[in-house]
Amino acid sequence: MRKIAVLVILLSVCITCLMPDSRDKVLSEVKHLIDTRQFSDVMSLLSKAIRDNAADPLRQALYIKALGDFHREVCGDMRRAAMNYRRVINSGIPGSQELKQSANKEIARLKGLETKHRDINTRLKGLLVRANRKRQPAAVKEDISQLKGLIENNPGYYLLHEAYYALGMNYQYLKKPGKAYTLLHKAMEIKPGIVFYLPAKAQAQKARASYTRDNINKVTGALLYLLLIVTMILFYKSRPWHRFRLKHVIPLIALVLCWWLVFNISHTLLGKSFSSGEGRLVIAEKGKDTEYLSASPGSPGSEKAEPLFRLGLIGIMGLFLFSISIKEFKSKKLVVISAIIYGFLIFSALSTLYYMKYCDQTGMFKSKGGSIFYYIGGGIHFNPEDPEPNILTDPLAYPGIEVSKITDPYLQEWVKIHCPEIVE
Repeated sequence: MRKIAVLVILLSVCITCLMPDSRDKVLSEVKHLIDTRQFSDVMSLLSKAIRDNAADPLRQALYIKALGDFHREVCGDMRRAAMNYRRVINSGIPGSQELKQSANKEIARLKGLETKHRDINTRLKGLLVRANRKRQPAAVKEDISQLKGLIENNPGYYLLHEAYYALGMNYQYLKKPGKAYTLLHKAMEIKPGIVFYLPAKAQAQKARASYTRDNINKVTGALLYLLLIVTMILFYKSRPWHRFRLKHVIPLIALVLCWWLVFNISHTLLGKSFSSGEGRLVIAEKGKDTEYLSASPGSPGSEKAEPLFRLGLIGIMGLFLFSISIKEFKSKKLVVISAIIYGFLIFSALSTLYYMKYCDQTGMFKSKGGSIFYYIGGGIHFNPEDPEPNILTDPLAYPGIEVSKITDPYLQEWVKIHCPEIVE
């Protein structure tokens, strides 16, 4: 924030000293945008002002100088900053103008920093290049050690933001997204505009998403292990095998049968409603058609629901064992409440495990509902994992094909005859 404040002061000085009208609207708006951290708008506004003032060299040079200051102070992009300062120097304004002298001073200052930190700059450049390449873990750890030493030994280094970015990328490669996110965010704190020449924001978002997924998987796994241990301890202490009879198997069979019915009925009804009766959808996305497989039973992609059925069986078995283990508790109310809590926890954990393994980042959620019905009225459409070599041998498995997208006229006619629910 201190550097941004310095930039605002510099721009104010430019307005006061270098322009006949000290209330220049463009630079006043630039000051406001910097204060509100709307950096993309700063770039757009200054670029437009430079183009619009081609007939006024002094005013145009002022905006070019402001753009150079922005690149230096907010972005930390010294190369672009120097390029804009040179544009001011090479512009048509007189050499005696304070604006041109100021640009010369900035160029000299940047060259002085380059000379002073020449060895560090050379090391950092190599580390930045390697941060985007595949390497052995041992080489990555060595680069991390070098970057940490560089940061610790040079706290006032003018390219410290690039060092933090490179360090974050190395941790990203080692699959430590928590540390990667912290370091990439640190780089953006030092120079918020670093995103204009290094993909720090995109990489930070990627690291944060990975960190969140890792934590969800760890918590889910820990919860399942905890429930397993609790079930084993209670089962061993209660020794239900002493009183277990054939009649006790009937509830288990009933539970499995109920789960089989619920799974198949819901899969049939919801699968068809999710895909609006179409087994295959082609969704236009950013100017290109992307093909997805729906969850309709029997259609390609529906096999992704099979693990859900198996996980449901595991949940039922766990709940059954837990229930017979606590059956002899004195308080019947405690038995019911414990079974409800256990059932909620185990089925929530198994559902989360299924989603994270089979649904997360493997498909696209599409809904025609709104408000509270957004999730109820939608479904996940999975990307096809294989091409369609079986369409000629198993055409019924490919409903909803858009025949207008088929270029071969003979195949088009064949699809119309043999494939169900075609789309003209």
